[in-house]
Amino acid sequence: MKNKSFPKKALWICLALFVYSCALIFVSFKSTAFSEWYSRNISAFLRRVLSGLTGIFPFSIAEILVIAVLPILVIVTLVSLVGLVFFKKKACSKILGIVLCAVLCAASLFANVFGVCYNRLSAEQNFGLPEKKTIRKDELYNVSDKLRSELEITSEDVSFDSDGASVCPYSWKELNRKIDKGYDNLRKEYGFVSNIKAPAKKILLSPIMTYTHISGIYMPLTGEANVNTNYPDYVVCYTTAHEKAHQRGISGEDEANFIAYLACAASEDDYLVYCAQMSMYDYFLSAVYDTDSGMYSSLLSESPKKVLSEMDSYYRFFEKYRNSAASDVAYEVNDAYLKTLGQDEGVKSYDLVIRLMTEWYEKHGNVGFN
Repeated sequence: MKNKSFPKKALWICLALFVYSCALIFVSFKSTAFSEWYSRNISAFLRRVLSGLTGIFPFSIAEILVIAVLPILVIVTLVSLVGLVFFKKKACSKILGIVLCAVLCAASLFANVFGVCYNRLSAEQNFGLPEKKTIRKDELYNVSDKLRSELEITSEDVSFDSDGASVCPYSWKELNRKIDKGYDNLRKEYGFVSNIKAPAKKILLSPIMTYTHISGIYMPLTGEANVNTNYPDYVVCYTTAHEKAHQRGISGEDEANFIAYLACAASEDDYLVYCAQMSMYDYFLSAVYDTDSGMYSSLLSESPKKVLSEMDSYYRFFEKYRNSAASDVAYEVNDAYLKTLGQDEGVKSYDLVIRLMTEWYEKHGNVGFN
């Protein structure tokens, strides 16, 4: 009898946990101060535990869950539904109860680990930056030009292959260590960045994933920062820093982009500084192109040859993946996901990093970390 009643008791426990998590999200929407406290303390502790547990494995637990476990779970659920509805099989109801428990636990874990982070203080507030609603054309040009001039210096210390792409000189382990060092230096100045050290995971199916145009993904349920290593080296390095920002409780895509930039800049490593500047320059050039084609042509003509070769190499690499149905689906899913969690700009929020970078430049007068 105890064994028979256990699934029902477990379901009530999971349901209670889910109700608590819903209440948590509701309170976080009402109180930014509470959300910030919870994110820095309770959520940070949970993220640290999860990343520590999964970090002992050299492969991505999240990738296995998505590729192997999730399809099986869907099939078992559908078969059990058919068995319960048409054949009145009691065993099917127990299976569905277990599946429901798993879903409720997953939703609750997400809410506590990462969901509440979407309602914390903004990056402007945590960094003490002047909040700007709009970016003037001259401000856009000034920051773009500063990045261009910095790249002229940093690109000289970077090695490039015969195709014009920069080459990361580090092993995966060493790259993770250097990025974590950057986050350590960043945390000394800004305590809101959680102290979490766990290796980012290489996605085994990276070449296939590239057709979705996704360069990385953070999985809150496993605490893993997952990186598509099929992309050019400078994108891989910056993406690794970006996903590690999520791992540290930075939910917004624009904020994760910005903090990834600062972490690379704070690492005091020549190649990581270059990767950050190159990635940020890409964002600014796109914004300039949409604003003033003449300004864009001027910046491009003055860009260092090595930077232009990097851009050309990336263009040739991406040509194979540019037009794919998978990318359209991934775009819509990611866009809906971000909007559901309160990021009104959806996928476009990645590009809003230019606002944060401009605010940083206005306050500090440079594009580096100090």
